[in-house]
Order: sequence, then C-alpha cells, then structure tokens
Amino acid sequence: MNNVFVVQGIGFIGVALSLLSYQIKSNKVLYMMQTLGCLVFCLQFALMGQFSGTFSLLVTILRNCMILGHKKYEWLKWKGWILVLMGISIFVMILTWKGPLSILATLGVFVCHYFYWENDAQKIRIGNLFIASPSWIIYDVCVGNLAGVVNESICMGSVLLSIYRYGWNAMSGENSEFQN
Repeated sequence: MNNVFVVQGIGFIGVALSLLSYQIKSNKVLYMMQTLGCLVFCLQFALMGQFSGTFSLLVTILRNCMILGHKKYEWLKWKGWILVLMGISIFVMILTWKGPLSILATLGVFVCHYFYWENDAQKIRIGNLFIASPSWIIYDVCVGNLAGVVNESICMGSVLLSIYRYGWNAMSGENSEFQN
C-alpha cells in the first residue's frame, strides 16, 4: 500500500490493544486482547507485503483461540497441539521465506506458542520479554514497521510494569488469580 501513514496508523491500533493486554490480571482476557491486536497487525503486515509476519500472526491467532476454548472443548486439551502449532509455524516460515529475516517472525511466535500453552503468567512474560519481543523488534526494524517496533518496546515495558504492579510470585501457581 502506498500510504505509509495509513499503514503505520493501523499498526498503532494494534499497539493500543497490546499495551492494555499486560495490565489485565486474567490470562483469558490477555489472550483475547492480544488476538485482537494480532488481527490488526496481520492487516498491517499484509498491506506492507510482509507475509512472514502476516501468516506467523495468523498461527498465533489460531493458538490463542485454541487456548481460549480449551475449557469448553476437551479435544483442545491435547498436549500434542503445541507440536502441531510449531509445525505449522515452520511450514509458514518455509512458505513465506524471505531469507533469514523470516526466522525472526517464526522465533517470535514459536516461543510464545510454548509459553502461552503452559498458561503460566511468569513464563508468558519471560518469553515475551527476552525472546519474542526482541525477535519482533529486529523483524519490524528490517521491514520498516515503526508501529511494530513501538509495540514490542512498549510490550517489554508493560511486562516489567505488570511484574512490578502485581509481584513476580503472584503470577505463578495453579491458584494464582492470573491463571483465569
């Protein structure tokens, strides 16, 4: 798309959704907010012609929907789904290959697949803080996605803020209020 400002503006809608997601205690609401943000970023990446990012985020949306439905549908509790999602992510990387840059989008979602599937607030935040967000920042810089760079930078700050606000120990364990 020729209008860079419109495309970047679309991305900043995703930034707002992502920013809000980490300030909510419930993992369920975090997944819903991030799914909406991913939809917006999918649109943005598609308009930019960056299909590694687009399709990697579509797999993320699938994962989030599966996680959101796992209490309602018994078949979604199968532990093997994580391997299926990782396999789909590798297939997407091969299909949309644009050189080593494609690895970054895949790494960003790959790590989140694992940590989100564990449904542990500590693991989700650590995975985002140290692996997923840095991978996406590099990818976004390389493809010229200012909103993506801002989003992942804010995401890292938001993760740190949520740890500060709620405390690290409050985020772990089956009885944690974050596991809802």
